[in-house]
Amino acid sequence: MFCYQESVSKGAPKLCTPEIWNSLIDSPKVANICKRIAALDPSAEDYNDRKQALKKRLPIIIPHAQNFKNGKRVSADATPSGLAMLDVDHVENPKDFLNDIMSRAKALNGDATLNGVLRENGIVLAAITASGKGLRIIGERRAVTGDGLPVMESIEAAQMRMAEVLGIKEYDAVTKDLARASYVVPRDYILWIYEAGLFAEEDRPDLNFPLTLALPPHVENTPSPSGEGRGEASLQYRGIPYVDIVKQLLLATGNADGAIPGERNTVYFSMANYMRYICDFNADLLLQVLPDFGRSMRAGYGGYG
Repeated sequence: MFCYQESVSKGAPKLCTPEIWNSLIDSPKVANICKRIAALDPSAEDYNDRKQALKKRLPIIIPHAQNFKNGKRVSADATPSGLAMLDVDHVENPKDFLNDIMSRAKALNGDATLNGVLRENGIVLAAITASGKGLRIIGERRAVTGDGLPVMESIEAAQMRMAEVLGIKEYDAVTKDLARASYVVPRDYILWIYEAGLFAEEDRPDLNFPLTLALPPHVENTPSPSGEGRGEASLQYRGIPYVDIVKQLLLATGNADGAIPGERNTVYFSMANYMRYICDFNADLLLQVLPDFGRSMRAGYGGYG
């Protein structure tokens, strides 16, 4: 299960049931707004502004989150839904693009049907985006083993897995936080759906992971009395310890349990992409403040300095 909301700026997140979902995608309002977006002239100077204004009137779904404990769409308050969303932007004809995807998938996976490839890989929805120029894919975050216990794969790992099996080379790499919204589209924009998977309510013990953070051994948890050196007190951004920023970023990107072997490089690279800006593109500082997830990162670090 996942959340929906009246719009990006109105209402509060609520549980989206199959009945609510069907009422949203069959809404005349949704169909009318998407029809107006499709009728816009892309060459017009104000095209993007008009498109965004119309999209903001659409209801939204929040695929990565099952609920928000304080009733606001804030990643830190989210309970993961067990779903991951993959966005492919700037697609001129999404239907043809999906057909091309299936041709590539068949080449990668043998003689396969659309239903077989998508179902086998936990994909539950493929739809044209509200702009009409993109493809939105939603799939399950699979259970993997970490420290002998079942844990949920990260959003990044799920996106990468889905993209790989579908032969997608480029996709939106920042669609990772738990509060990420997706504009609702009419039923005829939906190219494929597996409702039993989209609205699955089975018990997922791997969703109930604790909030932990593996810190590099060279970052101290306790500041020195003088406040100097390389402890937590001296490693701050605008007065906020980097370690606290990292904890919240791990939570927001669906990596609250850290990263397990097989996805550590992916998660570390994602964290470095986010943190490099407030680390002033300083590679040494990044290596100090980022968790190493139990392995040395310096040898394979590409550098952002």
